[in-house]
Amino acid sequence: MTAQTGGMEAPMRNEERRLFGLVLCMLVLAAGQGCGSASMDGELGPTGDPGAADVGDGPNQPRDDEPDPEATLPPPSDLRPELVMLGEWTEEPRLWAAGPNDVFLADYSGLLAHFDGARWRPFEVERAASFGPFEWIFGLHSDDVYVGDTGGRVLHFDGESWQEVEAFKGVPVVDLWGAASDDVYALTGSGLLHFDGIDWRELADGPPKGASWTKITGSSSTEVVLIGRIGGPSARASFARFDGLRWYTPIMPEVDRLYDVWSAGPKETYAVGSSGAILRFDGTTVTEMETETDQHLVSVHG
Repeated sequence: MTAQTGGMEAPMRNEERRLFGLVLCMLVLAAGQGCGSASMDGELGPTGDPGAADVGDGPNQPRDDEPDPEATLPPPSDLRPELVMLGEWTEEPRLWAAGPNDVFLADYSGLLAHFDGARWRPFEVERAASFGPFEWIFGLHSDDVYVGDTGGRVLHFDGESWQEVEAFKGVPVVDLWGAASDDVYALTGSGLLHFDGIDWRELADGPPKGASWTKITGSSSTEVVLIGRIGGPSARASFARFDGLRWYTPIMPEVDRLYDVWSAGPKETYAVGSSGAILRFDGTTVTEMETETDQHLVSVHG
């Protein structure tokens, strides 16, 4: 009895399978998909053949529902442009920015470039090959930027092009800083030049003698600061402040050498140097700040 029942159930299940398959195939066809026949990926083609969907002007044209490869690219403001330029193409870059989308770069290989918020683009500089490695950069506005090379030559950007500053020919410039476009100071090997918006003139009351001044910064026309070295074989770091009328040389801690200086105001100036030295000038006194490194510190900004 059991054997008979099992023999009767098998054909019934086979019949059910055929019926189910027929219903499924009809449902799939109604949905626009083939069932063991021509594909119906597209609408009816010009010939009316379900398999002859319209593919446009050529066989390589992408379908409308395929993703656009360009859409998957990172936005132009992604970090990649900065990293490629700064990490692979430049040597010891110096930067100055008028804003997040207005950054100027000068590097030791002689490159001058600009970042507009999306891409780095090199400047075309007339007679660029005649200039040495760029050592410093300073700007006041995006159309008023200076760069200097290791030979003391200076280029100025006026918003359109870079031109050599004629006043400095034969007068090597070590560093430059300004409070405004008509109040700029250029530190030379022999003194200090001032630009009033029209002419460059040497200050009658130059920096204190006996020191080799290397960097200049400030916070206003009455707050200009220099760092350098003074002395012979046992030279030590030196510091000088100009208040617009006279120079003041404060007592210095025992520091071998200073490499960079930056000022936030008459009572907030910082200088960094050898063996992890960080000095703070409060307008009257220079004090050494505690650090946890003995590495040379070569740059400071805030």
